Amino acid sequence: MAGADHSDQTTDARRTTLKRSRVPYVVAVGLPARVTACCRFAGAMAASALVEETDIAGLATCAAQYRPLAIVLIRDVYEFDPSEFDALARDVAAVVVPVTEDEPDEALKQRMVGEIERAQRLRAELA
Repeated sequence: MAGADHSDQTTDARRTTLKRSRVPYVVAVGLPARVTACCRFAGAMAASALVEETDIAGLATCAAQYRPLAIVLIRDVYEFDPSEFDALARDVAAVVVPVTEDEPDEALKQRMVGEIERAQRLRAELA
């Protein structure tokens, strides 16, 4: 058909050749608001990552859905069963970041940025 607009076909062809990029995520597990705010800051600074909040019951589903760079949770919760948290993180190519509620904001942010950056390097090595 003469004069037909093929721009939709061209767009579809381009779309199929481009890799889908995943938005990076950090999962915050049952954290107080102050610590979650530090997660948001660190995620944005280290990887332009979004933060998804969940509770311990929803962690496995959330990790499978978002495949986060980092899973941040309170150290006491992590110490309850570290091998399970580590295994879940390995399954989704993430790092576990246990934190304490009394850790100062700047120290938390700095440590989280470092861990998220480490997770990016580890994930890049797996690619």
